[in-house]
Amino acid sequence: SVDGSRSVGFIGSIVDVNRAVSSLTYVTNPRYNRLYRPPVEARDPLTFDIEADSLDVLTLLLSDLGNSGGTGYDPRIAFRQAPIRVQAVNNRPTCNGPSEVTAYEDIP
Repeated sequence: SVDGSRSVGFIGSIVDVNRAVSSLTYVTNPRYNRLYRPPVEARDPLTFDIEADSLDVLTLLLSDLGNSGGTGYDPRIAFRQAPIRVQAVNNRPTCNGPSEVTAYEDIP
C-alpha cells in the first residue's frame, strides 16, 4: 500500500498484479477545484482556454518485463489513460489574523 504517491510500481504474479490494479483508488487534492481559473496575469495566452473543463488523468502503464512465457524475451505492455472529473467542493473560507478587531465609528 502506497498512500499519496503520484507513481507506484510493483512486481508479482499475474494474479497479484491483477488484484493490485483492480484495487487502485484515486484521491484528489482536498483543495482541488476543477472550476478554478488562474489570475489573468498567470495565464499563458497560447494554451489557456477559458471554456476548457479541466480534467485530471489517471495513467496506467503495465509491463510484464518480458515474463509472458515462451523461450524468447517478449515483453507485454498495456497502457491506459482514464479522465477523471473531480466534483468541485465549496470549502469553508479560512482567515489568518487576530481573533478580535476593534473599529471606531467616525474616526478615519
